Amino acid sequence: MKRYLLLAAVVLAAVVPFSSRAVFMDEHIFLQIARSAQSHWLFPQDTPGIFFGTPVANFAAHTHPPVGEYCLALIYSVLGRFDEVSFRILFSLFAIIAVFAFYHLAQRFTAQPLYVTVLFAVTPAFFVYAPTLMMDIPMLAFLLAGFAFYFEHLEGKRRALLLASVCFVLAAGTGYTAIVPLGCFFFGLILARRPMKELLSVAAAPAVLAGWLIGMTVHFGAFPLLQTVRFFTSQGSVRMNFLGTLTFLGGVTVFPWIAVGRRVSPVVTFLALAAMYAPWPARVYPIWIAVLASSGIAMLVLFTLSAKKLILSAQNNGETFLLLWAPVTLLFFILIGDMINARYILLAVPALYLIIFRETTEGRLISIIVPTAFLSVVLAYADFCFVNANRDWVERTVVPLQQQGFRVWSGAESGLRFYLEQKGIASLTTEDTRPAPADLVVRHAGFPFRYALSDRLEPLLIVLKTFTLENRFPIRTFNAVSRAGMHDSRLGLAPFTLSRAPLDRIEITELCPLPGAVYGPKGPLFKQTETEREFQMQIPSNSRIEYELQGGDGIVAISDHGFRLIKGKSPVIVWRNFQIVPRQFVVQ
Repeated sequence: MKRYLLLAAVVLAAVVPFSSRAVFMDEHIFLQIARSAQSHWLFPQDTPGIFFGTPVANFAAHTHPPVGEYCLALIYSVLGRFDEVSFRILFSLFAIIAVFAFYHLAQRFTAQPLYVTVLFAVTPAFFVYAPTLMMDIPMLAFLLAGFAFYFEHLEGKRRALLLASVCFVLAAGTGYTAIVPLGCFFFGLILARRPMKELLSVAAAPAVLAGWLIGMTVHFGAFPLLQTVRFFTSQGSVRMNFLGTLTFLGGVTVFPWIAVGRRVSPVVTFLALAAMYAPWPARVYPIWIAVLASSGIAMLVLFTLSAKKLILSAQNNGETFLLLWAPVTLLFFILIGDMINARYILLAVPALYLIIFRETTEGRLISIIVPTAFLSVVLAYADFCFVNANRDWVERTVVPLQQQGFRVWSGAESGLRFYLEQKGIASLTTEDTRPAPADLVVRHAGFPFRYALSDRLEPLLIVLKTFTLENRFPIRTFNAVSRAGMHDSRLGLAPFTLSRAPLDRIEITELCPLPGAVYGPKGPLFKQTETEREFQMQIPSNSRIEYELQGGDGIVAISDHGFRLIKGKSPVIVWRNFQIVPRQFVVQ
């Protein structure tokens, strides 16, 4: 019992300090589906959504089955509202289950199960995602629990096989990719000529998943995965995924090169230090990539050597599926994935560790755990600062604008979109023309994927101000400038970098306040031929009007009901980039 309490404490050490972590990645989608489940429990995906400005009628093509979202829906029903700290702490039950189940497997397959399990719990790929609401940890928890129950079945425990089958079904019902290690396990059972009931216990997972997909197809009138498959096949690059797999294996498993021990050459150590302490981005970035990739290769070599030793020993405790699990999973993401990220690598980590560290001594494991835990804490804090930056900016910048009387719209995704919507700010689509003159639109300026807006709105938007979100902590986990790609290798093949590059850049744009304005290459323009033009609108408090004037002179007269444009003697004048600017945006 003391060991389980220790392992639970290690998991909570990854969750509790970061439980106020802001919503990021696909968490807002999971939460939306969980809210929908309160009223549409059978098909919670049947709720409209938006993806980077493109409206979608429903989430039938969502990349996850609904078990994890039902768990979030249960938390919603208990708490009644969303709260970061409460949700993350309650959801950490899955991280604890994953570690407990891994420990059960480590007792069977390794000489030092406690230390191997602690290493698993402090692995960056696990540690950073433990406090999130992403589906990877729950999927892994169900999967590992299923394997643990299966081996209890082999030891004669009653109903353990049934529990294993239930866990396998829940794992597949949380994430499609659980089918990959389950397929390896099924193949291992066939090679071992296990009884039919054991084969059926594993086959139940894809069978139930197939039944659910049939039900979704009948309900929505289309096969739900078709659009998802099309997206992935059109986006991925096998070559970049292969390189990303090596760099991520080297960066988000154990501390780079530490698993190799004394066999690390002085040259490699020097290059690693040089790459880490040089300014980012710099010419040493390829060196850092080489260090991480070579570390990833070293992990694969260690796995291969350990697997060879195990095979030659002629021992068989059921490790066959572990020998298949890691390489097949990595190969699957290389061939199928649209990119590589730490979450994908996490699915292969249990098998890697159970084979690589099968006979590793206690002292050697401790020497690996300490630097790996340090790296995980650093990366978790860096990611915590990054994801919280958008939420803090909304509270600091957007709320005052609402209080001044500005009407604000969202042209953002992920966490920024979530917190804007929490303030009652609607998200725009490519079909949306609701914004009126002088309305503000919040958009990412530094996000790698541009949010699409209506062709009628885009040309008439004027950038009022671009905000650069800074943080002095010198590690970046998701940053296009420093090319850190922990959550998406398309931003960078290194999962983390040493850098003080801005965390993000956000721009506030304004729809030209002059109805009838047209596109101009240097900003929206409005031609005036009349002596006076009156525009009735409520001008927000604590703001001022700015503009550029061409072709003559003119003035703006502000009244309680709006403003008037008064032309001078010229027959035609042109007002360009006419904007109502909050005074806090004005550069003094």
